Amino acid sequence: MEREISSGAMLGVVLLALAAVIGLGFGVFAIAKGVANEGTVNVQDSLGTVSEQVFLDYDQKIITGTQAIAGLKTFEGKPYAVLVRTLALRNGRPVASTDIRTNGKVYIVADVTNTTDIRSFINYNAVVGLEKGAIPSHGTPGQPYNRPPGGEGVSVAGMKMINGAYVITDGFAAVNGNIVYDNQIGGIYKTGNAEFISTASKFQANLLKDPSGNNMGIVLEELAR
Repeated sequence: MEREISSGAMLGVVLLALAAVIGLGFGVFAIAKGVANEGTVNVQDSLGTVSEQVFLDYDQKIITGTQAIAGLKTFEGKPYAVLVRTLALRNGRPVASTDIRTNGKVYIVADVTNTTDIRSFINYNAVVGLEKGAIPSHGTPGQPYNRPPGGEGVSVAGMKMINGAYVITDGFAAVNGNIVYDNQIGGIYKTGNAEFISTASKFQANLLKDPSGNNMGIVLEELAR
């Protein structure tokens, strides 16, 4: 009888040990899977890609100023454009002289869907290109940007709304094969200039695409309060 009890106890110990080993194995697998997923995200980020879920957040949506600022941060350094039209920009307020880019340029993209109501957007992050490789630029720092700038030496990229998304045909501006970027966004935090984004404001968000339907970025237009 004592031997049977001893054998039963031994079997119980073995089963408990086996359960512990199996549990440990699952734990290691879960940790390894988590690390692998994180590694995948890091690789994706290093390759400059953005998940489709991020684009869904800006696909024909009404978003807050906080989300607009988050969009600028999310796409920073990646090959996507962020086009922003604030109410101040619409009303002709200039970019503050202290926020003019070191190269003297403020990149402008115009919505030419309606030729009688052409609207200008400031182009942050990856800069969209123009036919023949020209780089869009305002050319006259400190002047109002409520309409597309004109004049000698000034180029403006144009886009059109098609089926709920803006479409632009000429890809990104490049110098020596490298995409041109404008990541100077300090003005979005400063009141009194065309770039300021209030966290309490609302924006109409749409996607920017190429003619094949590939995502090129996001377009944000502040709504009247």
